[in-house]
Amino acid sequence: MKGLIRGFFLSGLVLYLSVLIYPGMIYDGRLETLIIAAIALMLLNRIVKPLIKLFLLPINLITLGLFRWVAHVLTLFLLTRIVSGFGIVGFVFPGWESNGFVIPVFEVSTLMSYVLGSITIGVIASSIGWILED
Repeated sequence: MKGLIRGFFLSGLVLYLSVLIYPGMIYDGRLETLIIAAIALMLLNRIVKPLIKLFLLPINLITLGLFRWVAHVLTLFLLTRIVSGFGIVGFVFPGWESNGFVIPVFEVSTLMSYVLGSITIGVIASSIGWILED
């Protein structure tokens, strides 16, 4: 029970921080939506993600784990389908320039936004897990 409660709070914090950091991840701003999304993400990570990983095991073995990210993207896709106020959208990256290094303006598609969103969630979850390590 303690693990479920901890997973719920960590999922909620990760989703909230991801929405603040990543412009392609949106939710309607209601606390109820965030709570439902946190519960759904926790259940998806504990129940559905292992099944997805098992289904993708042959591909992961052939590619030596390079397709591990597909399980994260599929989990995020399922989350956006389950929770109506939470979504992933494409957006226009405004570009960036610093000391002669230039990243031009470009459009991020919805599929790429799912990939970048899952990376964002993974990095934030790993960082929080590292900070809270016993």
